[in-house]
Amino acid sequence: GWQEGRESFDRTIQIPGVPQAQGIGTANARQKSQFLDPFWVRRKFQMPRFEPGKRVWLRLGGVLPAAEIYLNGNYVGYTKSSRTQQRVDVSGFVRSGDENLVAIKVCDFPKVRLDGMYEWQELSMIWSGVYRPVRLEITDQVSLVDEYIQPRLAQSRADVTFALSHPSPSPLRVVLKAMDGRRTLGSAEATLPAGQTEGRAEVKLGRFITWYPTHPKLYTMETLIYREGGRQPIDRSWLRFGMREIST
Repeated sequence: GWQEGRESFDRTIQIPGVPQAQGIGTANARQKSQFLDPFWVRRKFQMPRFEPGKRVWLRLGGVLPAAEIYLNGNYVGYTKSSRTQQRVDVSGFVRSGDENLVAIKVCDFPKVRLDGMYEWQELSMIWSGVYRPVRLEITDQVSLVDEYIQPRLAQSRADVTFALSHPSPSPLRVVLKAMDGRRTLGSAEATLPAGQTEGRAEVKLGRFITWYPTHPKLYTMETLIYREGGRQPIDRSWLRFGMREIST
């Protein structure tokens, strides 16, 4: 099949990018071309040799509408939302120090859609594809697998909860930095005791701009996980968030 690299492709595409912006499909008055069918993208890459016990993640910045993900012919995941990045654990499928093949099938919308709000212009121009970067990450066996940010406007802070893949035999230091581009908006540190996989921290923020539909200002929360006494993080993540609250 396509995911195994057996058949050859007769077209190339720039990733990140979408076929509708690269002349693939039929000419259209509203955009460069119109192309509505599911399609495959794939490429080979050389994986650096990594130490046993490490975890390897495939991070997809964004795929619209949805995608099935394959590595070396093996199905490894399915995107849950076209607007958020997804991190897939491919440790059991990647070949260390060898050539690998990643294949992505861009397919129709899932039964349960998590797209969020649409702008009117988006409804008049239909596009699809891998529109954000794809990259590999190598982490420690203990790694960050989930994170949630709760804005607290009245207190000028962001409450962060996080979860790890495995409990650590020793305490971990968690460093959080709220960033506005290169400017640090606020920071905090938390200690996660040995044996625990979940924690939380409060990040006090300086002057910020609230998120609004006509001015959707976003910030980035950088999270770094350190072993006790360690100088290099064993894992790190970046999560975008807006300062807004919804109540009824």
